[in-house]
Amino acid sequence: MPVSFGDVVALDARAPDRLLRYGAEPSQAAALWLPLGAHRRGSAMPLVVLVHGGCWLREYDATHAYALAAALSRDGYGVLVPEYRRVGEKGGGWPGTAADIVVAMDHLARQELPGVNKHHTLLVGHSAGGHLALWVAGREADLQPAGLTLVGAIGLAAITDIERYARGQSSCQRVTPQLMGGMPEQYPERYAQASPARRALRVPTLLLRGSEDSIVGLEQLNALDGAETLQVDGAGHFDWLHPGTPAYATLRDAIFDVLSRSYGGAAQE
Repeated sequence: MPVSFGDVVALDARAPDRLLRYGAEPSQAAALWLPLGAHRRGSAMPLVVLVHGGCWLREYDATHAYALAAALSRDGYGVLVPEYRRVGEKGGGWPGTAADIVVAMDHLARQELPGVNKHHTLLVGHSAGGHLALWVAGREADLQPAGLTLVGAIGLAAITDIERYARGQSSCQRVTPQLMGGMPEQYPERYAQASPARRALRVPTLLLRGSEDSIVGLEQLNALDGAETLQVDGAGHFDWLHPGTPAYATLRDAIFDVLSRSYGGAAQE
């Protein structure tokens, strides 16, 4: 049985170690978990920037990703979960929603983070957060923040082709025109700029999807040319957020694998 959103919300999670404000608006903040056990390892560990989903809507905040963030910190990673202005908030929508992720990472790059190696940073995004993470990962290298090196990106049930997604009829798909200010026919250039499927990959990219996902279809898994893809049998849309699922074990292995290509991996306990 796939995990439900309610199952994820009901999880207990270790509180973040720090809260960082990167802007004046209430949603312009980020939660940081430092890697557990880093002092025993004697070396700085990679950083995961985890972008939460929720159909880009104000009603779904970052807290539902905290259990996943805490689990990844137990596995030895630093984890940043940026909140961002969403549809229904002042400044939310395109491009403010995506710009907040960029500004949050710029702010993070200037912080001293004990036990964290910011030059081995991996972007991970779930659902609508996958759209945002992949968009940020596709930015030109000279636009990435100094002091932080992005080495890869992982999309979890990620929305990769928002032009196609906007034409769907599910509740989440119908939010896409609200995010973008209209339909693709009205703003073709805006959609082209905002869709990861229309941008070149600039870092190693992996897309993961559960076979029982009813929110993000298989076509989104296959829309990003050059990305590695994996579909996990039996997993639903929210299994990726639950540390007790086989999907989490797949994600844990995937993070280690992507990082190991440039770093030698992170120790797992």
